[in-house]
Amino acid sequence: MNANPTRHRYFISFTSEGRRGREFRNAEIVVKDLISNIDQIRDLSDQLASQGYQNPVILSFSLFAEPAQRPTPSRAYS
Repeated sequence: MNANPTRHRYFISFTSEGRRGREFRNAEIVVKDLISNIDQIRDLSDQLASQGYQNPVILSFSLFAEPAQRPTPSRAYS
């Protein structure tokens, strides 16, 4: 068994029902497998609902670079 399983960190944006209608939200999540199909998105949506978000709809997700990479300076700033 792998003592240090690979984890993937994502930034997600989603909406959920709030006091004033649909509200935009975001979060950082860590998952075991790369997101590659709609079933994983549904699972994430279910997890958000179990945390109290009403009718969450995931709008987008983006995998963070690991390790974080430094931006390359452009010539204009050198």
